[in-house]
Amino acid sequence: LTGMGICSSKEERLDPSCSYMSGGDEEEEIQEIPLIHSQPIHSLCVADSTHLISGCADNNVIVYQWSCHSIKNVFQMPVKPVSQIVYNNISQWIYAGSRDSCIYSWKWPSSTLTESRPHTLKGHTLSVTALATSTIYPNVLISGSRDNSVRFWDLETELCVSTINIPRNLVTDLKWICDEPCILQSSEDKTLRVWDMRTNDVVQHLPSKQHIQLCCNASSCGNYFLSGSSGHRTSGSELTLWDRRHFNARKIDNGSIMECR
Repeated sequence: LTGMGICSSKEERLDPSCSYMSGGDEEEEIQEIPLIHSQPIHSLCVADSTHLISGCADNNVIVYQWSCHSIKNVFQMPVKPVSQIVYNNISQWIYAGSRDSCIYSWKWPSSTLTESRPHTLKGHTLSVTALATSTIYPNVLISGSRDNSVRFWDLETELCVSTINIPRNLVTDLKWICDEPCILQSSEDKTLRVWDMRTNDVVQHLPSKQHIQLCCNASSCGNYFLSGSSGHRTSGSELTLWDRRHFNARKIDNGSIMECR
């Protein structure tokens, strides 16, 4: 994801045993996708093997088919731009968190090129910065915001069933942990938390880092977490690999980290 365009490369599959291996010295074939947005891209997710969904500062959410280089659908954010996009390929819904504190959703695949009236979830009071959905629990959506809250949504009724506020917990990212009923969350308070959707409460709290954790992800086996920080100036810009079972952490990379995939 670069500027207003998108680059894709051959994906290196991770070993199911969660032993992460480097890609070696082989050069990857990179394909640059033509310009489809007029302003910088804020969020990107993969819908399936041939479709990308991107959200931009121009208030557009675009479904792009890279196999034939064509725009399949354009959805319009009603007020402010996208901050986060997720897609559930079981329920076939796109969810977009917005800087206007709302969550908007569209059914996709859609029969029309454009869809002007999204479904709306309201409850947060500041920008929605993170969303998590699961193919195991397709009727549940978890959202996080700069209002220090994590919300649990019932998508069948489109109602918020629980709201948990933690002081200074400005949510930066949310990721579902493989097949578990648990969600990993990173925060501007420099910590990682694990939430259990059955109790709507924090069940694991990892040690605080020195810098704000901007993004997080979980391995396919659920035993390892990855978090990233941008640090300050030349210090603290790093990825950290966590062993969830022992709370061990290891710095594995330096750079300007904005997203963990």
